[in-house]
Amino acid sequence: MRANALVLVSVCALGSQLSAQRPDTMAITAEELAARLRYFSSDLFEGRYPGTRGEALTTAYLISELQAFGARPGVANGWLQPVSIVTHQPVPDAPIEIRLSGRVTRSLEHGRDIRLANFTALPDVEAGGELVFVGYGIDAPIYRWNDFAGLDLRGKVPIVLLDEPNIPNDSVRFNGVRASRYSSLLDKIAEMERRGAVGAVLIRPAGSLAKTPPSGPRRLADRANTATLRFVANIADAVVATLLPPRSPALGALIEAAGRPGFRAVPFGVRLDVKFRTRPPRSRLTM
Repeated sequence: MRANALVLVSVCALGSQLSAQRPDTMAITAEELAARLRYFSSDLFEGRYPGTRGEALTTAYLISELQAFGARPGVANGWLQPVSIVTHQPVPDAPIEIRLSGRVTRSLEHGRDIRLANFTALPDVEAGGELVFVGYGIDAPIYRWNDFAGLDLRGKVPIVLLDEPNIPNDSVRFNGVRASRYSSLLDKIAEMERRGAVGAVLIRPAGSLAKTPPSGPRRLADRANTATLRFVANIADAVVATLLPPRSPALGALIEAAGRPGFRAVPFGVRLDVKFRTRPPRSRLTM
């Protein structure tokens, strides 16, 4: 009995060794994965931006890989589906009106003080509202963080910081030094639109704004058609510094405060109104 047990153990051990030596034809090696990533991220794909030749090259490559693996399309009509996208081209000679009113009254120069982008599917944008600084524009219940606490954004234009707070010695909130999902600009804009904002203004370094006429981001047509947030703009930090309300700390100190728990939005008592035009051709892409 003891001899039989020893033989059984020996056979099992030998079988395990043979199994370990047998190559797995379906295994993914680090070298193979690295080679594919290097190829896919190379300049051959021209950036892979939607609506460009780079996207066509990308989808063709992905389809060929899936076919090589024996995969089948998930829809009856093939691998790709048609998607309507709205893009905005600038209209060089179209007038641009950008006015501040209320506690501060003056015009802003497009391309120097502020730069506008159309967030709708329409060619003409005419919108405005009171400016209010909302810090990083984040509502993260999991971290007990809400930059909109006690604030009614309906009909207003929030001024918002890019990215997310980096709190010293805090490795949990917002993933510490690693960007969390709350740093996404599109998610911030969607949240502000949901709360009733008519526009959104992003603080950028003075001298960094493009001087070209207004244009707009590529957006899915159904979302652009139903947009209630009409425009997004980049504004120079030097301009924001001149709009701070009385008894407000300097802009640098205000930005520091926005990165600490307990920050509350700061109304500026200044209204921003914009009026501009773009040319929004509609593209039908397969993606």
